[in-house]
Amino acid sequence: MADTLILNADYNPLSIIPISSITWKDAVKIMYLGHANVIEWYDRWEVHSPSTTLRVPSVMISETYIKKKHHVKFSRANLLLRDNFTCQYCGDKLGMQDLTIDHVIPRVRGGVTSWTNVTSSCYTCNTIKGHKSHMKPRTKPVKPDYYQLLENARKTKITVPDAKWLPYLAWDPDFIRVASPRGDDLT
Repeated sequence: MADTLILNADYNPLSIIPISSITWKDAVKIMYLGHANVIEWYDRWEVHSPSTTLRVPSVMISETYIKKKHHVKFSRANLLLRDNFTCQYCGDKLGMQDLTIDHVIPRVRGGVTSWTNVTSSCYTCNTIKGHKSHMKPRTKPVKPDYYQLLENARKTKITVPDAKWLPYLAWDPDFIRVASPRGDDLT
């Protein structure tokens, strides 16, 4: 995740999946170009040049309203989000790095890589299943819509670089950890 949260002109994030954020360097550029206004600054973060000292923006808002696209791209991250980071065979909830993508109908048997034929699986279940079709997932794989992924995303633990982001994310505070921009824990 980058350093500066970017909001649309309606004060909502441009995207939640992933959260619309940019680096502090890009934030300073778009601020000077007049494409966005700063609404929150980092308290103790400044950058210096030989002639200028600048505060680093924490939250910025776009000058113009940007129409959002609610198309859901097929990706590993979105698939795991659809399945709530849960193995669809044994039911274990795991981290992103502990899950694989499994083809319900294996590719060697004509299965394709699509929302309706892939599911998340732990390494153990994926190994046991192999290239067979004898194991069935707990839930039928379907193409999620944007709002289903959004609901699942807001139940996922995240780390944000500044507490000033919290009012704009509409996330359950129990799922958010706040860290400083330099990676030191604040809470």
